[in-house]
This record gives sequence, C-alpha cells and structure tokens, in this order.
Amino acid sequence: MPDESAILIPVPRAEELVGVYRDRYDPGAKAGVPAHITLLYPFLDREAITKNSITEVQEVLQSFQPFDFFLVEVRRFPGVLYLYPEPENKFKKMTHALVNQFPDHPPYKGAYSSIIPHLTVADMDDAVALEAVVEKFQSDAESHLPMMSRAEEVWLMVERNGKWRKHTSFTL
Repeated sequence: MPDESAILIPVPRAEELVGVYRDRYDPGAKAGVPAHITLLYPFLDREAITKNSITEVQEVLQSFQPFDFFLVEVRRFPGVLYLYPEPENKFKKMTHALVNQFPDHPPYKGAYSSIIPHLTVADMDDAVALEAVVEKFQSDAESHLPMMSRAEEVWLMVERNGKWRKHTSFTL
C-alpha cells in the first residue's frame, strides 16, 4: 500500500486538554499527527505529491482568511470520541474547495455522505473501553469548553512506514 497524505488544520491550543488522551487512545497521535481538524484525507499518495500539486493546494487555500473557532462540545461517532468545532461551515467550505480542485480524492474515500468537522480525541474498537474514556474526558473537558482557537495555518502531512510528518505548511 502506498504511503498516504492528508491536509489538516493543526490545533495546538487543544493539546493541553486532549494530548494525554490522544497519546493513549488515538493511533494517529502515536504516529506523529498533532491535534487537528482534517480538511482532506486521504489526499495524494506520498510519491504523487509534486510542486504542481502543492501549488494547486496553495491556490485553493489563498481564498481563505485566518479565522477564530471554538471547540464547543464532546461528541461521538461509532468508535470515535471527538470535539466539535463551531463555526463548522468554514471547515466545510475549505474541504469542498479542495475536493473541487482534487475530485478524485473525496474525504474518507467517499465513505460518508456528509462532512462533519471534528478533532479526534480517541479512536477505539472496544465500545466498553471507549465509554469509560468518554466519561473521564467529558469530566476533564467540562471546565475547558468552549475553547477558542484560531485557524491560521494548513498542513500537508505525509505518512511513510507508519509515521507522519509535516511536508508543507500553508498560511491562511
């Protein structure tokens, strides 16, 4: 399987709250992915990233300005605990713009009918274990939410041999 890439907005402000949980319960964190909100995953195979594709991403992103957002509540998908950001529409617009430029790369390979921006806290197959994490995290998060953050930068991250690293940073 070729190595992957992703386009995301890092959320360093959230690390204080989610870092311990992500380190323990999110395989992405163990592989080097920071707290983030995904814009497009999977993107190109690592070997397919060219100067031209980077320029195309930059051209898409140049129409967006930095913006403030809030991580407002704890939510779940099956097997996933996450923080929900508002306003969500800015993240969705960025994702749609990237997909319009790269139509062969729909979010999550087109597995979901809608885009739900989120910051993953835990990703676990064991529903009972996840429930215990949810209870503990909700208690810890209560005094931190809503948490203001600012989207100023977008990262293209690449994976190689199971480890992720920042390839290119784009300023909004």
